[in-house]
Formats: sequence, structure tokens, C-alpha cells
Amino acid sequence: MQPAAFTKTGNEVSTNYSLDNIPYEDTFVMTKHICETNIAGVAVCYKGEQITHKFDGIKEADLELLKLLFTDIQATGILNINDVKQYSNYQEIVSTTKSRLISFHGIHIENVKLKASVILYTCTNVPHKIAAEKMDLFQLQARQIANQVFSKLELDQTNDKFKSTKKILKHHEKNYQSILDSTGDMMFELDMNGKFLSINNLLKEALGYEEEEFAEMHYSDLVANYKKRKLKEFFDNQINGNSDEQYAEFPLKTKAGLNKWVGLKIAINYPDENEKRLIVVARDISKQKEATNKLSKYRNGLKLINEIASNANFTLKEQLYMALEVGSSYLGLEVAVIGQVIDDTYYVRFSQLAHPDYDVKLKESYALKNVFSDITYHQDDVITISHSKESEYGNHPCYLELGMEAYIGTPYYIKGKKEGTVSFFSLSPRQNPFDDNEVDFIKIFARWIGFILERERNQNSLLSEQGMLRAFASFSPAAIAMFNTDMEYLAATERWVEENKLVTGKILGKNYYEEFPESKEEWKKYHQRALKGEVLSFEEDWYINKHDEKVWLTWAVRPWFTEEHQIGGVIIFMQNITLQKNQAEELVRAKEAAEKASQAKDQFLSTMSHEIRTPLNAVIGAGHLLLQEDPREDQVQNMTLLKNSGEHLLSLVNDILDFNKIEEGQLKLEQTSFDFLKVVSSIQFAMEQSAREKNIEFKLDIDKEIPAILEGDPTRINQILINLLSNAIKFTDKGFVQLKVELISKAKDQFNLHFEVQDSGIGITQEQLNSIFDRFTQADEDTTRKYGGSGLGLTITRRLLELMESEIRVSSAPGEGSTFHFDLTLQEGDRSKVINEVVSSGNGSKSASNKKVLLVDDHEVNRIMASKFLTKWGLEVDCANNGKDCLDMMESQSYDLILMDLQMPEMDGFEATNHIRAREENYFKDVPIIALTASALVETREQVKKVGMNDYVTKPFNPKIFRNKLALHLKDPSLSE
Repeated sequence: MQPAAFTKTGNEVSTNYSLDNIPYEDTFVMTKHICETNIAGVAVCYKGEQITHKFDGIKEADLELLKLLFTDIQATGILNINDVKQYSNYQEIVSTTKSRLISFHGIHIENVKLKASVILYTCTNVPHKIAAEKMDLFQLQARQIANQVFSKLELDQTNDKFKSTKKILKHHEKNYQSILDSTGDMMFELDMNGKFLSINNLLKEALGYEEEEFAEMHYSDLVANYKKRKLKEFFDNQINGNSDEQYAEFPLKTKAGLNKWVGLKIAINYPDENEKRLIVVARDISKQKEATNKLSKYRNGLKLINEIASNANFTLKEQLYMALEVGSSYLGLEVAVIGQVIDDTYYVRFSQLAHPDYDVKLKESYALKNVFSDITYHQDDVITISHSKESEYGNHPCYLELGMEAYIGTPYYIKGKKEGTVSFFSLSPRQNPFDDNEVDFIKIFARWIGFILERERNQNSLLSEQGMLRAFASFSPAAIAMFNTDMEYLAATERWVEENKLVTGKILGKNYYEEFPESKEEWKKYHQRALKGEVLSFEEDWYINKHDEKVWLTWAVRPWFTEEHQIGGVIIFMQNITLQKNQAEELVRAKEAAEKASQAKDQFLSTMSHEIRTPLNAVIGAGHLLLQEDPREDQVQNMTLLKNSGEHLLSLVNDILDFNKIEEGQLKLEQTSFDFLKVVSSIQFAMEQSAREKNIEFKLDIDKEIPAILEGDPTRINQILINLLSNAIKFTDKGFVQLKVELISKAKDQFNLHFEVQDSGIGITQEQLNSIFDRFTQADEDTTRKYGGSGLGLTITRRLLELMESEIRVSSAPGEGSTFHFDLTLQEGDRSKVINEVVSSGNGSKSASNKKVLLVDDHEVNRIMASKFLTKWGLEVDCANNGKDCLDMMESQSYDLILMDLQMPEMDGFEATNHIRAREENYFKDVPIIALTASALVETREQVKKVGMNDYVTKPFNPKIFRNKLALHLKDPSLSE
């Protein structure tokens, strides 16, 4: 099973399955503790798709290397890479990506039936090897997290199956109970008061109640009193949608008084418009819970032993006896013995007794063949016996003479040599066999015992302490040195010597400050604090070396103790991080440069847009005015050409700006209620005119079941349809072009609509279909020469639909026309929130009376053009060159409406509007202000509303839209068209 492409963000891929409640952080902490690493992560693949990747410590530069390692681990199951630089297949990608990962250790666990797999991995930034005993614990961690993930996925599958079953039940009510019983989990249905409406047989069998008893119960009756409040909170949160946690675990009471742990998921069902019910899926997780408890107990046992081992206040013998007591308690066995095997004799070295009968039965030595340790020692493995009498060892002398009913034991080693066994046993048989956690526990326990016994043999030797330091440092990722109280070298690793440019073998006994004169003065104070018992660490520090280079490092200093519990000196750990620090600073500089370049690009496009739109405003406006002034027939063609050319150039500018916003990820969609039928009508009006000019038929087919008011982005929906229909008309010389919209399905207030644009035009070859959506691309060069166009329309259409979580599809053949179609899911809108334009009560020939408008614009061309239209419509016009002039004119005169340009010298439109709205008089707060803007971006619209403007008109303006806006805000229907 191959995982999906590795995601850079690490977030979940969109899916119905949520794994947020898995205890990743606990797993990461335990994994890093066990493996002595600083990075950990979990990735989950489900049905060929990576649905989760959680990690602690991974950087973006590491992701490509991690992706390759994920591929390799699936082929092997377990992957241990102590140093990736030693493997040729990783060297190139490490060099290319500058990945900081050096070691990688991972375990891949697969559930074939579920089609899911889990990778638990841990990494470091330096070469690192995990000891064999640690790998056992690491595998146990992987199995535990995988079991939790698989259980959660199975429960989610069951919940999905149950939802599907409920959908079928709406049409087949009489089979409802039989389908409930056919599922593999406990299920029940509740009314909104918490009363049972129906249950399946599995629930009755699991809890032991009869159906009549359930009918009298409330769901909270299934848990103990101390759990009732928490259960009610969970149900209430699901009903009210107040929580993202859709899964919880509770112990349900059986009729016999026992607790059965279940995992709950809740779905809300709507049998009809007036009723709401709760569907609850409960999976029996008692076994998983038991396994989790065992693991928790196992971790606690290891934690206690670790605390004993790290407490300098106990002697080695005290540590041994305390550890034996912890082991007996964890395993539930009364006797613990550490024995040494010499030839054929078993000698008791240490013992811990919790059973009085063994005070007299334990002896100093035994014949090896008469004790179970004989089997353990010679098989060199863990031996477990739950009940000797009922096992193959019923006639063994250890049972017949010593009465050992239950036993677990394993060999221990000292310096690689098998010395004896660690054994735990009891006079009573165990009810359950020993599990994997207990087997792993005694393995780790025996290794720790071997280490302690080795220390016991050398406990008075400081050289032994130095030897252990060297052994540890041989695979340490950092430089380490050991000093006495005078800061004289006792030992140092090769890495320390290399990074501090010292001479190997000539530093022992030398003073640290003499050998390292670059050492900062404050470091001496830290060393003295450590010599008094403090442990200090520094994530980032620096010094100037003898070559005047700035060196960055992370370091720590801690005291070490003699057998008499006195401080014998300090140990310093150090790691050079100069390379990582320089790389991080370089990344910051590169990011800042990229941001500046992006800002410069945006500023350039904004400026060019404004500069291009200003003359276009004059060209298009002049075309409109000339056509309205009763031109001669021989002038109409030239005037129409002038207007159409300007509008074509404006469309090209808009396409380039839209494409840039989409590419930068800055284009935002509106979510507003709009009149869908009015949008379609406006499209029909525009397209019928274009089709009529080419003598082709324009058809419109709108499903009558589609509601008039929908919620979405009407501007972008209009843009998509205009792009597709304009293309269809452009490439069709005879026949028809059709827009068809039909309702595919609906659920509650959501409507799934299918849009289809069909034509009988020139068509597209199969090879060309693969490239028509590429930017600046058309089917072929002949098409471009014959029909024109920028090649951006279909690219923008596809990107806009992707933002709406849809996709454009096309079918075509040369000479047979083309069909473009897509689906959109829209909610039903609120008619009261639709902004309605003023409806004309006449034929548009009437003029406004006694209405005075202040036009504020720094471009003379814009002022002249807008003034002509305003005067033609019967309005009185005053002009101001900038925002400051506007404020001065408003001091002496009042106006019915302000037309405000946004980009002006001295004071722009935003600042001027802020000043107007800040005045206390009601006139200044109420006078309508309409923005005149060369930008049609959503961000500009939002800023216009924020400063208190009432509306906006995009330049170059459409006279009809401009006039209707004026009619709306002047409240004069005679102005509208």
C-alpha cells in the first residue's frame, strides 16, 4: 500500500475521518524519551491517501527527504538509518533540500483489511543509533498508536455505514430493526429528551437489559452518577454543535452491575421537518481500554525504575531492592530473585520477598536443574508459566519441591556475558497469561539490572565513570567533556576535541580556560553555579573564535557526583549550530526579499490598472455618449467600434488582474444573497445581443425548481458564465449557443446545480482539450489569428471554479461543437438581504430635478466624462480636484450626493470620507457617498464599506449601472433605466 503524496503542511487531507483525539503528544514524548531523540511524528494512510501527518520538530526543508524515507519504510516494515549521509540514495536529496535530518528510525504497521497503515518515526539532527532494548519499546509504542488509529477508523466506518443505513430506512421503515441488528456495533435511537426510541439486539445482549426496560430509561441511566454530567455535556455539545469532538469514551453499566467501556459517536437524524432524533453508535472498546491500562501500568513501572536509577541519594544496592519491589508489584508476583549461574549451580544474589512462606524456603544456592531458571538460562529467552500444575512443567522439581505456580524470568548480561537470570514467581497461579507488555518489561528490567550490577563491581572507581562517559560519547550527537572542581579535563569526546580545535590526547589534566581562551567571561560564572549543584542549559549562545568568526552553539552544564554524594566536577555538553543559524538567517532574508518583490509587483499592477483605466474611461464613455446623440448611420459603425474596442481592452485588463490575484492566492470569494434569476436575465440580455449580431440562436433553459434567491458570489458566477458563453458565441458561426441550468439534488437548504454551456461551433480536437485551460493558450495559432483573445478566460474560469470547490469539464469534437459543464452547490439565500436596484417607473427619458452632485476626481478627463453624463441626466454638478478641495466646498454648500475618487494627491478619497463621517452634524453622516474606483477587487469593496461609503462604481463605468446607482441613492426612480 503506497501513501498519498507527502503534504508540506502536515495537515489532514479533507476526509470524513477525524483522528484529532488520538494522544499524539503523549506518544511523541514517550518515543523521544525511549529513543533519546528530539523529533517524532506519526503519519496515517487510509485507502491510498495520507489523511494525517502529526509531528514535533520537522521543518519544511526535511519534507522531501521524509517522503523518500516513508517510501522505503513501507518496503521493509522497520527502517533504521543511523546516518543518512552514509546512503547514496539519500545524499542528493539531503544536499538539494538542505535537510537537517541525519538519523531516521521508523516502524510501519499495516491493517490490510482496513486498507490503512501507520508510520511512527523518530529522528535527530545528528548521527544516532538506537540500542536493541530501546527498539523493543519503540515497536511497542508503534503498535499502541496504530491500534488506536485503526480502532478509530473502524468506528468511523461503522458510523458512515450507519448513516447510509438510516438513509435507506426512510424508504423502508418496516425493515428498520432488522438493519439495526445487522450492523457490527451497538446502536440506539433517542428522542431529544434522551428517551430510547429503538435499539438493536447487540446493545441488549451487551448490557443485559430487555427492550421494555430500555423504554423506561434515560440514556444517562447507563452510566454511574459521577459520569452523568460529563455524558450529558457530550450529548448537548453534539446536539448544539458546540464542539468539534465527535467521539467520546464512557463505561456503560450492565444489568449485572459491571462496566463495559464503549466509544460513542452521535449523528442527528431528521425524519421530517418537525422532528429531530439522535442516532448513537457504540463500539465495545473494553479490550482496547484494558490494553491501554496495561500499557499505562507498564509505563508507570518503567518510570518508577527510571526515577530510582536517577536518584543519587540511594546506593546501588538500595536501588536494586527498590526496583525488585516495583517489578513484583507490576507483575503481581510475590517473590523477586536475581540469581547468578556458575557451572551447574544457581546462586541467589538479591531477593525481595512479599510472601512469608518464602522466608525459610529461600536458600543461598540450588542445583541449576531444580529451578525454572535452568530453562530460562539455557534457552536464552523469556520463559513464562501462568499455572505450573496445568502446564508441561507440572513434574518439574521447581514446582514439586518449591511450589512455584506462576513464573516469569529472563537472562541478564554484564559486559556482554550472560551472568544469570532475573526471576519473579508466586505460590498462586495467574488467572491470565503474561502479555506482551509484561514480557517487554522484564527484558528491559534485566538489561537495567545488568547495568547496575556492572556499576556495583566498579562503584569506587572514578575511571569507571569516565569509561561510561566515553562509551556514551562514542555515539553522542554533541561534544562532551568532563572536568573536576578546578575545571581540569578528566575526559573528552572526539567531537569536543574536533569542534574546539584541540590536540587529541594532550588535554587531560589541562585547565579548560587555558585551552579555550575564547571562552566568554560569563561562562565562568555558569560553571561555578554548576559546581554548586545547578543544572544550566542554553538553547542559543555564541562566541568569537580565534579566527574572528562568530560561532553559534547550544550547550548545557551539570554537576557529577562521587560515591559519597559529593560534587566531583561538571560535565559540559555542546553542539555547534552555526550552520543551522546561518541557514535560518538566510531564509529570513530570502523571505523578506520575496515579500518586497511581491509588494512591488502588486503596486505596479495597481498603478498600471489605474493609469490604463483612466483613458479607457474616456474612450468607453465617449462611445456611449456619441451613440446616444442620434449619430448619422455612417457614424454608428465607427462609434460602436470605438466603444467595443474599449470594452475589449477593459476585459483584457480585468482578466490580467484577476489572474494575478488568483496566482498569488489573494482572490477572495463573496458570500452574499443574490437574485439568481436576475443574474441569468442580465446574462441572457447581453448574450442575445452578441448572438444576434452573428445570426445565431441563443437558447436559455433554467430549471423551474431552482429557487430565485441563492447565496454565493454573484460577480464570479456571472464572470464564469460570461466567459464560457462569450467563447461559445465567438467560435460559433452558425447554429446555436445554449445555457442550461438544472437542479440535480437538494438537501435542506442546499441545492446542487448543474451548469452546461453548449454550442454548435468549430469544436476542439482531443489533443487540444489537454491545453485549452493553460494560461495564455488557445486551441491553435490559427484560432488565435482568426478569433483573437488572450487565452486567459478559460484559465480564470477553471481557477474560480476550483475556489468554489468545483471543476470544469468539456466534451468536444472538430466540427461538432463543444459542451462545457460544471456543478455548484449553493445555499438558499435570504431575500431580505438582497440589495434591490430602483425599478424605473418610466421609459428613462425623465430627468432628475433640483439634485446637486459633487464630483471629486484629480483627472480632468474623468471629470469631463462623468460631468457630461450627469448633466445629460438632469443633475447639477460641481467638481473638486482632491479630498481637501471637497472638504472646503462642503463647508459652504450642501450636496445631495458625493462621487468620490479613491486615489488622489494631497488627500485621497478614503481620508476625505473619514473626515466627512467624523463630523457631528447629521448631514455629514447621512449624505450618500459613492466611490469611483479603478479597482474591482473584493478588498477595495470591503475598504470602501469600512470607511463609511454607501456604494461604489467601477471605472470605466457602465452608464446604465452608474445611472441606476444614482437613482438608488438619490431615491429618484426617474433616473433609473
